[in-house]
Amino acid sequence: MTELEQYEKYMHYKIKNSSKNYDKAIANIPPMEKKRRGYLNYFKLGITDALLNVEASDKLNSSAYYRQGYSFGLTLQARLEYANIKSLKGESE
Repeated sequence: MTELEQYEKYMHYKIKNSSKNYDKAIANIPPMEKKRRGYLNYFKLGITDALLNVEASDKLNSSAYYRQGYSFGLTLQARLEYANIKSLKGESE
């Protein structure tokens, strides 16, 4: 069974069954989907640290996805600050 078929089976199972069977659905998650969730989680943590905590986590900084998220968060923060300054001055975009 290919990974795509495994994923389709998992999604079909997830839709078909209610949350009471969620644990069984988790057991059927294909390995690539588990990895993808981990990568996205690190990326989101990087963004969160950049925007809210302002400091990068020493524990998570070894992850490339965390660093990319942190960098993206800093860029996003700079753009938001620039847009805020422009709106305070009454300049239009």
